[in-house]
Amino acid sequence: FGMVANFTGLLVSVSSRLCYSGNLTHFRRRLSNFQALAKEDKKYVLYDKIRSTPGNENTALKVLKALKEIDRMLDVMEPGSLALSFNGGKDACAVMHLVREACEQHRTHKFTHVQPIWFKNPTDEFPELVDFVQQQAATYFTHTGGLRSIDGRKLSRLWTLLISSERDFISGMAKIQRQVP
Repeated sequence: FGMVANFTGLLVSVSSRLCYSGNLTHFRRRLSNFQALAKEDKKYVLYDKIRSTPGNENTALKVLKALKEIDRMLDVMEPGSLALSFNGGKDACAVMHLVREACEQHRTHKFTHVQPIWFKNPTDEFPELVDFVQQQAATYFTHTGGLRSIDGRKLSRLWTLLISSERDFISGMAKIQRQVP
């Protein structure tokens, strides 16, 4: 009886992590699919470039870990449901390139499905930063179809939300709607 209880507890724990509910046969099949995916050896170009540079072994391991975490996240998300907050800063650029690399190796997600969102403060942005964000959006975020406002107007690829207060953020998010590309 103790083994059955432990096994049932394990199933509940694992199934909640996989966001799956169903009978045991379907669960085992789904779990074996996830285990097969976990064993996949993906060739990440970004990781290989960093690893090949002398003295960057620690950075390369961190990049590989980040890429695998992003890949796991992509496994459970529907294509077209990922948005990326992009403000042109160093951290945002690093995350953008990590997500782009993970999407290139993923079987269902493509980076063109990722929606960039820019939370812009209209009173406190340098013109060079505005130009950089727009240039990066034009270069990397290329999918233009399917983006519409609630009233049906076509939106540009880069959603720009002007925010000075929490109310601006809430009203800006309420006005946009995404259709899967």
